[in-house]
Amino acid sequence: GCKTGDHVTQLGPDSSAPGAKIVWEAKEDKKYDLTQALDEIQAARKNREAQVGIFVFSKKVAPPDLQPFGRYGNDVVIIWDADDPASDVYVKVAYSVGRALSIRSRECASHSEQALRGLEEATRAVEKQVHHLDQIKTWSETIRGHGEKIADRVTKMKDDLAKEVERLDREVASLKMAPDGGSA
Repeated sequence: GCKTGDHVTQLGPDSSAPGAKIVWEAKEDKKYDLTQALDEIQAARKNREAQVGIFVFSKKVAPPDLQPFGRYGNDVVIIWDADDPASDVYVKVAYSVGRALSIRSRECASHSEQALRGLEEATRAVEKQVHHLDQIKTWSETIRGHGEKIADRVTKMKDDLAKEVERLDREVASLKMAPDGGSA
């Protein structure tokens, strides 16, 4: 039952993103560099279903070239010194940035969900109309005189609508595959 992620902070009901999660990972291990820290916090976000991750390096083991505060997409990396209360400011700033990123992530996710629902509804409506066009085509084939012209128009409309359904489906798939949040 061990999961990556030492601690999870969940935003409360009064937050702009109630239920959003920030996962914390703290290390006092010299084997970690920035790349490994980012990999670890990404795994922690996934394991803990968190929108934001904060990786805390102990000052004793932090890579020498690492800045005390850095943001990498939806992850924050800080250096904290347990013996220096002045370094607590990095923890507080990381939490504030984490909250802001969580709210932004929630808003983007909500917008994407609405857009996906709208696209899917439009796609299904177009498909329904294509079905109706099939019926019209069948009926039009029995009409004399201008029936052939009607059938040709229906065929062209059906082909055009089928292309639009494919395009809508590609856009829906693209939105579904897009990463949540983003880098600033």
